[in-house]
Amino acid sequence: MNPSRPGEETRPLAGETDSLIDWISQQTGLSFRSQRDSAAEIINRHIQRSNFGSAATCRQKLESNQAAFDDLVGELTIGETYFYRDEKQFELIAGEFLDVMQASRPDDHRLRAWSAGCASGEEAWTLASVFTNAQLGDRADVLGTDISQSSLTRARAGEYGSWSLRGSAGEKMRRWGTESDRRFTVADRLRPLVTFEYLNLAADQYPSFTSKTVGLDLILCRNVMIYFDRATIQSVAEKLFQCLSPGGWLITGASDPPLADYAPFKLLMRDCGQVYVRPAPCKAESPQSGTRSSAGIHNASPNKGGGEATVSGQPILDRQNRQRPPIQKTHGRGQQSRHVAQQRATVQIEPAHERASRLLSQGNYQQVLDETDKHFDDIRCCLLRVRALANLDTEQAADFCSEATTKHQVSAELHYLHAILLTELALYSEAATAARSAVFLDQNLIVGHLALGSALERLGKTAGARRSFRNARRLSENWPENQPVPCSDGESASRLAESAARHLALLEANN
Repeated sequence: MNPSRPGEETRPLAGETDSLIDWISQQTGLSFRSQRDSAAEIINRHIQRSNFGSAATCRQKLESNQAAFDDLVGELTIGETYFYRDEKQFELIAGEFLDVMQASRPDDHRLRAWSAGCASGEEAWTLASVFTNAQLGDRADVLGTDISQSSLTRARAGEYGSWSLRGSAGEKMRRWGTESDRRFTVADRLRPLVTFEYLNLAADQYPSFTSKTVGLDLILCRNVMIYFDRATIQSVAEKLFQCLSPGGWLITGASDPPLADYAPFKLLMRDCGQVYVRPAPCKAESPQSGTRSSAGIHNASPNKGGGEATVSGQPILDRQNRQRPPIQKTHGRGQQSRHVAQQRATVQIEPAHERASRLLSQGNYQQVLDETDKHFDDIRCCLLRVRALANLDTEQAADFCSEATTKHQVSAELHYLHAILLTELALYSEAATAARSAVFLDQNLIVGHLALGSALERLGKTAGARRSFRNARRLSENWPENQPVPCSDGESASRLAESAARHLALLEANN
């Protein structure tokens, strides 16, 4: 690089900047084909602001500092965001979406929404205001995620300038906060509804209990996928589909690429754009409102009227008979006997937990319930049943998990899942008890320490929360590289360490 004259800015060479852009693209799945010049400008400003001197030095720093890398990616992808942006989409949510949820979900269902790529949080707070306005403030949870730590810090603070309230739609938000010295602060009554967490849509594993991306009713992922290459779009679309509970909605931005070719969504055309819906099972297979029949351990029983035993309205005997292939006639009694024995062996070759695991990966949650119904002595079937129920109804999943932990008292994973479900239901004291049981049974269960820290944080027990997050960070940092982390749904130890560190930093900032 040529030396600069005194007082003259040192700019990275164009070739070095191009190489850095290509490297970032490889790491994230971001595509800068149409925004390469603006990306180069942002990167050059970042290099000068950080006094890196060169793009090569910048890359070295980014390789060793994940938070700095994430913040730069956040700068490269951040767009305009403000309250009630694309107002008609929020009108659709407040109207048709909530009507559909009311008709298709149990009366006590807890609504779960995700603002994916939330930037500084205005979208997540807007969702909270919509749900509170619909008298759902005590039965709704909003998750906001982003890759930028600085954006998440602003989102958690809930403080904004007048630019976030611009336009006529912004007036709707003024009743949900207070204004002072040209600053708008989100009202306290909205804050229990919303949590903000780090998540990289292009790289992280989801759906997962750890990231709270299971069994969602609504996902807003607007103006995010415009930055991704085709392979990343396909991967993200498939994962967002799996994150939705049957009947759940995904709403994207007007400029985002179409997703119908990437996952089996049902497409709704509305004035405000396209809505992607995960098809719901037929009515006979869906969880029944006001009942726990599809969740209970002692659920399968003969029909008192003398008919077949049923589970969730499905005849058990008939279902078992349908699984048996018809016996084909052969010449000779010995051949026929051998053929029958081979067929029976074929029917029994795949254990119930393996069938259920395959069905769960395919998103066939009701079939998982059917397959696991008479196998509650098998801890593997219980765990799969909890995960299937969590995608259908959080309270039913928590009820079954409670029964299952009584039957399998030494399963750390069951207690951990129970803690996560209770947290989703805002039962933080019970969640802390379940998480304590998990880490008592397995002191090295990283996600158990994270769950305990989260519950204690919500209860305002900051000393205990810090202790749990420090335990999670220590265990994560010492975890063997490339070894799977138990119960983490594919999350890496490094990601879990970062999560613990972020919670600790937030606790210190609040303190």
